[in-house]
Order: sequence, then structure tokens, then C-alpha cells
Amino acid sequence: MKKLLCVLLVALSVNAYADNNDKTRHDKVVELIQLMNMDSLMDSMYAQMDNMMKGMSAKLDIKPSEQAIFDKYHKRMLDAAKETMGWKVMEPNIITIYERNFTDQQLNDMLAFYRSDTGKAVIAKMPQMMQESMGFMQQAAQNTMGRFQQIAQEMQAELSAHRQAEASGQGGQH
Repeated sequence: MKKLLCVLLVALSVNAYADNNDKTRHDKVVELIQLMNMDSLMDSMYAQMDNMMKGMSAKLDIKPSEQAIFDKYHKRMLDAAKETMGWKVMEPNIITIYERNFTDQQLNDMLAFYRSDTGKAVIAKMPQMMQESMGFMQQAAQNTMGRFQQIAQEMQAELSAHRQAEASGQGGQH
């Protein structure tokens, strides 16, 4: 009986230690996320999405008489993004990812960095850097899509020629 009681006490204390250790780790991640202003970064992402969607207005050649319709759908798209990608939805997932991928020492090092003047400068400049990156990436994506469309058209033409050749009995000779 005494052995059972000792084993139980050891098991409970190990469990309590693990829970405390997890809490400490969780608290570190929460503090890190706060220091990194991730919620503000998400807000700046919404602003960038908003600007991109407004840019769609020009691409769709929205007339003044159509602006109210466009604005209605624009608002719905932005609301949908905030609902499905809002900070309240993302935060628990981000915390779990950080807890799973970083050791306590790495979390301590990141906390020290983001508390430093250099870390604070990175945080302060991050929204502008994201905005500049987003503009570049958007342009790169448009260029890539243009190339993809061209390649897809070439593939379709070659497939059509191949199918016609097979249908006329000349089978895939290229």
C-alpha cells in the first residue's frame, strides 16, 4: 500500500511539474507573440488585403453606378477574411505551433531579442516591410499567372494536335 501511495505521489508530482513547465512555456509564447505585435501585424495584413481588393475595382472597370454593388461584395470578402483568419482564430494555432517548434531556450533567446533595441526596431519596421513584400509578391504572382496561362495554352494546343493526329491514325509522332 505504501509503495502504491509513493508511486501515486511521484506520478502526480511529475504531472504537476509537466503542467507547470507547459504553463511556463505557454506564458513565454504568449509574451513573445505580444512582443512581436502579431495582432497588429494581422491588422496590417487586413489593410493590405483591403487595398488589393480596392485595386480590383479598377481591374474590373467598375463604373460609378456599380460602385455600391462592388463595395457590398468588397465588405463581405473582407469580413469573411477577418472571420476565418482573424487574430482570435489564428492566435491559439500560432501559440501551439510556437510551443511545438521551439525549445524553452529558443523561446528565452527570442524573448531577449524582441526586448532588445534591435528587436524593437524589427517589430517597428515589420508592417512596412510586409507591405513592400506584399506588393512585390503580388506583382510576381501576376507575372507567374501570365506565364502559367501561356504554358497552359501551349499545352492545350499540343494536346489538341496530338489527339487529332491519333484520331487520323498517325498516333503520337513528334
